[in-house]
Amino acid sequence: MKPKTRQTLLLITGIILTMALYGGIMILYAMTLIKWWYPVLISLALALFTWIPLDGIWHRITRLEKKWARILCHMTIMAGFWGFAFLGINYFCADASSSHTVYATVTHTYRKEATRIRRVGRRTYVSRRNGWNYYAEVSIPGSGNKELTVTASQYARLRKGKKMKLNIEKGALGFDILHRQ
Repeated sequence: MKPKTRQTLLLITGIILTMALYGGIMILYAMTLIKWWYPVLISLALALFTWIPLDGIWHRITRLEKKWARILCHMTIMAGFWGFAFLGINYFCADASSSHTVYATVTHTYRKEATRIRRVGRRTYVSRRNGWNYYAEVSIPGSGNKELTVTASQYARLRKGKKMKLNIEKGALGFDILHRQ
């Protein structure tokens, strides 16, 4: 394989893996009771600390002469890696024996109109605005507020001040993990 082809394949694979890491971060963050800036700060700090040892590797992989471009590549990819590692360790190594039930108070319910796209033929798609996404903001004792997605039937039953049953277990790094019932 030619070096240019290998570099292009490595670049495409890196972009796909980085997008998958950030998607995983979004999924794990939705299930973790944590302030948004904790994983951001930790992942950026770890990415910054790993810059100096990995600078030579980034120079070989990207073949970029400008240092700011290598730093940008490193910070983008490694922040995603460390953020996923942080939230993943907390979630996947959680203590199942620490699971307990909490009754959270609904503070706000709302819905957003969603555009649905359907396929009508080969290479032909039509968008229509007939769907809704339903959300409930709940106040969890000792953990603050959290926005949850709910089904249409749950949305119809929920009112401000009503209690919602949630399962919470302790994560491996000390941050609570939310399991819905």
